[in-house]
Order: sequence, then structure tokens, then C-alpha cells
Amino acid sequence: MSACPSKLGRLWLAIAALVGAWDAAAQAPRPLAPSEAQARAISTGHRLFDANCARCHGADAKGTADAPDLLRRVRGMSQDRFVEAVLRRYTWSVPSSEAGSEAAVRDAMTRGLLERNPEGSAMPAWEGVSIVRSGVDDLFKYLAAQATKDMR
Repeated sequence: MSACPSKLGRLWLAIAALVGAWDAAAQAPRPLAPSEAQARAISTGHRLFDANCARCHGADAKGTADAPDLLRRVRGMSQDRFVEAVLRRYTWSVPSSEAGSEAAVRDAMTRGLLERNPEGSAMPAWEGVSIVRSGVDDLFKYLAAQATKDMR
């Protein structure tokens, strides 16, 4: 008869382990559903656009006299190309002989920000702006969603 309590004890331990695992799984943060994650990314991208891009590209991203229509451009652009265009479009350098001059560094940076790219815009690189750098994928998702809506 001593075997029965032992089996019963093992059964209770197994049940307790299952309940513990179930409880732990219930308390773990659930991953976002794709549509939830996409909606959150688009919302974040919208806020980023409003704060950093709308003043030149227009509130609707359809361009102004100062900057092009982003919806049209994003339609034919990969996310990787968009990230490259936003973050690292421009570089600037100072000859080593002038690197000690604060004025030379400032002039080189200004030239780097204002030089026109081959497509004709004067957009600065945003790589040094951490909020843009960390949210550029969400910015692309927002603009891509807007471009899709604009086609309807």
C-alpha cells in the first residue's frame, strides 16, 4: 500500500508543476498581434513625422515648395533604402589641417547639411538625432500606410 501514496504524491507534484507553468505563462507579457504591432508602429511614426518632417514635407506628407512628396517617393522605395536616405544621406568632413578651427568644422557641417543631393532636395541627415534614428522604421511604416491610403 505504500506505493499508492507515492503515486498520488507524484500526481500532485505533476499537477502543481502544470498549474505553476500555466500561472507563469498567464503572467508573462503577451506578444503583440501583428495588427496591434503595426498600428503601434504607424502611430509612433506619425508622431515622429509630425515632430520632425511635417514642417518641410507638409502635414499630409504630399510635399511643399521646400520638400518633395514623400508618399509618392515611399511607394517605390524599400524600407532599407528609406532608412539610408533619412539617416545617412549626407556626410561632411574637414581637412585635418583645418580640424582645429571651430569655424572650419561649423562651415563643413553647414555645407554637409545644405548640399543638394542628386534628387534635388536639401534634406539633412538625421543619423545624429536619436529619436529619429530609433524610430525611422516606424516612420517608414507610417508613410507607407499613408501612401497606400492615398492611392485609393
